[in-house]
Amino acid sequence: MTSKGNKFITSLMAFLAIMGAKAQNSSEVPCLVVNVMIDQLRSDYLDAFSSLYGQGGFVRLMEKGRMYTQAEYPFDGPDAASSVACFVTGTSPYENGIIGQRWLDRQTLQPVFCVDDNKYNGVFTLDKSSPQYLAVSTIGDELKVASEGKSVVLSIAPNRDAAILSAGHAADCAIWLDDWTGRVSGTSYYGALPSWASDLDSNNPLSSRIDKIVWKPLNDEVVNFSYFVFEGSKKPFNHKFTGDRKYRQFKASSCVNDEVNLLVKELLDKTSIGTDGIPDMLNLTYYAGGLDHESDSKYAMEVQDTYARLDRQLEELINAVENKVGD
Repeated sequence: MTSKGNKFITSLMAFLAIMGAKAQNSSEVPCLVVNVMIDQLRSDYLDAFSSLYGQGGFVRLMEKGRMYTQAEYPFDGPDAASSVACFVTGTSPYENGIIGQRWLDRQTLQPVFCVDDNKYNGVFTLDKSSPQYLAVSTIGDELKVASEGKSVVLSIAPNRDAAILSAGHAADCAIWLDDWTGRVSGTSYYGALPSWASDLDSNNPLSSRIDKIVWKPLNDEVVNFSYFVFEGSKKPFNHKFTGDRKYRQFKASSCVNDEVNLLVKELLDKTSIGTDGIPDMLNLTYYAGGLDHESDSKYAMEVQDTYARLDRQLEELINAVENKVGD
């Protein structure tokens, strides 16, 4: 969608069909399809910060992929939840039922969160969730049907709404980070968390690392680059995540994408996903918005750094997937 002349995309899907050598020589069926949705990615910033990129992230996707410059949502005012639902179902809120992250229930006059469901307990979280409000099937659901349940479909995201909506109804699991504890979490709707995820949470929990995490400029190129005219664009930064809201602040920073990649690497290392000749699907969500959802004018250099880091994080993801299943 466009907003006041700027191409502002609340969620971008980079569609990577990764084929192993055997699959390419036989049926041309992808071993693993990776959907990467980037919350609050701006297409004008992709161009603006291009001098900060390497060759293996955004540049590779733009040169070897297919770019759609006139894409737009078929409805007004998309947010994180409605845009994810649109992408994975190919439908508008009128059909898929997800009009936003929250809405007012006409019967009870109470606010409803888009993935709340008291029938299913949280796994390592107090939040009770399911995709009950998602009224249509997702591409992952259809893959499950086509493969007679043999395809592995799962999602990893910073937040539970993106994780659950991108996973759909029939996925094997949906994984996110809890707002208050930082734990790797899920919902009993999909069953227990897979062992690789729960083991990672036990052996290398975010809670034991977050106080040592410091977000500062990636390199001197970020510091010396100046796209914005805001005063803050020339001020180096040094952010730590502390206090009662530290996990929520962490999840609204580019640092959370490293946690998504950490989970992806564990998945690829500990499972056979993408290697058995049956197409599997991995849905990922990254964050590219302002620190703690603040404006770009307040944290201008952080925005520049976010895109430089995101470029490296995408390269890291692509390399990890290709090392697992081939290019």
